[in-house]
Amino acid sequence: MIPPVSLAPAAHHIERGSILVLTLDLRQRIRYCSPAITRATGFAPHELVGESWLRLRHADMPMRVMRELWTSLEHGAAWVAPFKLACKDGGHCWARASFASVVDRHGGISIVAVLTRPGAVHVRGAEALYASMRNRTTAWLETLAAQRLELGDVLRW
Repeated sequence: MIPPVSLAPAAHHIERGSILVLTLDLRQRIRYCSPAITRATGFAPHELVGESWLRLRHADMPMRVMRELWTSLEHGAAWVAPFKLACKDGGHCWARASFASVVDRHGGISIVAVLTRPGAVHVRGAEALYASMRNRTTAWLETLAAQRLELGDVLRW
């Protein structure tokens, strides 16, 4: 008997201790991606640099989360939350994403994103929260309140 084949895209994981780094311009284009990004997602640097960073956004990530991220950065605040990355093979990879604006020595502003492997509890909480947001129910407000207690400083709104 032939075993069943899963048609679902694979879930990938960031290697323990690995730090993924992206820099973005103010137009949200990728200026730099670390080798760890390419290992985690399967994209080659030339497939990412110069492209919108939304290329790395998995379709399950609600656009409301993306708007919150950029609103926070525009107001000078850092943003930290679970982030579902899209992988080249159609799979996904969860990350604990920290975004902040930085000023270089010439006065130019860039966005730096540092991504690390999240804990399983954070992934489960983010999956529940983001699913309720995608379904456009008001349940996400209750989910958010509950997750804030569980996720602590990882999920900020």
